[in-house]
Amino acid sequence: MIRLFLVAAACCLAAVLGLPADAAPGAESPASANSASAAVSRYTVTADILNVRGEPSLTAPVIGKLKQGAVVEKLEESGEWFRVRAGELTGWAHSDYLQPADDGTVTGPDEDGLTDAAPPPSNPKAIGRGIRGTASRKPVETETADNAVRTGHVLGDAVRVRTGPGTDYEIEGHLNRGDRVSVIASEGEWYRIETESGLAGWIAAAYIGFRTDGEPAGDALRGRVIVVDPGHGGNDSGTIGTTYGTYEKTLNLSTALLLKRELELRGAVVVMTRAADEEKPSLQERVEIAARSGGDAFVSIHYNSATTKASGILTFYYSAGKDKPLAAAIEHRLAEGGLGLASNGISFGNFHVIRENSLPAVLLELGFLTNERDEELARTEGYQLAAARAIALGLEEYFASQEERT
Repeated sequence: MIRLFLVAAACCLAAVLGLPADAAPGAESPASANSASAAVSRYTVTADILNVRGEPSLTAPVIGKLKQGAVVEKLEESGEWFRVRAGELTGWAHSDYLQPADDGTVTGPDEDGLTDAAPPPSNPKAIGRGIRGTASRKPVETETADNAVRTGHVLGDAVRVRTGPGTDYEIEGHLNRGDRVSVIASEGEWYRIETESGLAGWIAAAYIGFRTDGEPAGDALRGRVIVVDPGHGGNDSGTIGTTYGTYEKTLNLSTALLLKRELELRGAVVVMTRAADEEKPSLQERVEIAARSGGDAFVSIHYNSATTKASGILTFYYSAGKDKPLAAAIEHRLAEGGLGLASNGISFGNFHVIRENSLPAVLLELGFLTNERDEELARTEGYQLAAARAIALGLEEYFASQEERT
């Protein structure tokens, strides 16, 4: 009789606390409870916006954000921190703001492009270390992978922010290169963004850059001196496109200037061998500029030509010991950067500006102007921005690997 009374009392206590009946004292052994806890690998975000950090510490840099209701996969645990993954975003989040997901699965977008997510609990209960609760699900407007909110920066100047995902929508405002934004949704080639100042709207995806899991972190380029060499110039047009009559010298310079800004955003000091269309330093003068710069690397920008229908990107080095590691790092990023043109790998090249150079040096051919598709793509700022960003990431990867060896 007494035993029956205790069991009934335990069940009543479980009901008051909002616990499942089998969580009552004596209902399950500690071993089975630990097994059930270990089986939970997916969690729901309960905070309005949850910071995802690079390390399990409040002082670690924020590498992304998650919206309330986002369902994440738990990868590992360190004290009060969980290492979680949501789409392309992987990092550390405080466990106080994560609760076990109802069904243990990430919900995908429905036919309207909406993803199910849990709203804030109307009457949360304190369970364990943090706030936990269970609530019915409702759709929230987002098309980012698993509700991940990513922090990025603007890659262009006077970039238009529009009321919708397309050029037919009204302009809400403008952002400039380096401005930080939170990317909260996507549609086609457009990102929905918010700024710290409160500006919200849509920006063409080509004008937003952000780190992804696997990109080198830290300040590998900070303080590095990079010599950027836009090939040809002045009365030397270089290759002339066979479809649109594009001058190679013009593309070289515009791409190099975009690369300059990408590198400066990462803290590098950039020395240009030429900065205007009418300038035409000789090949030896370019090498001498590099020697005087006290630089750490030399990158020569070109576009290619061929008598065949050749297509794609080529990365050249001269010295296997001095140049090849840099070429490999940059080519890796060009190949993985989604530029729209295939990388044809790295090759030995007997070019004056890299053969006579005292710095680690590469010469890049970023597409064939004798190929109609290559030329059409290379003329777009979106392609040149993507190429510039890939080159910058390659340089960052190269210097990060050099620092690891020392």
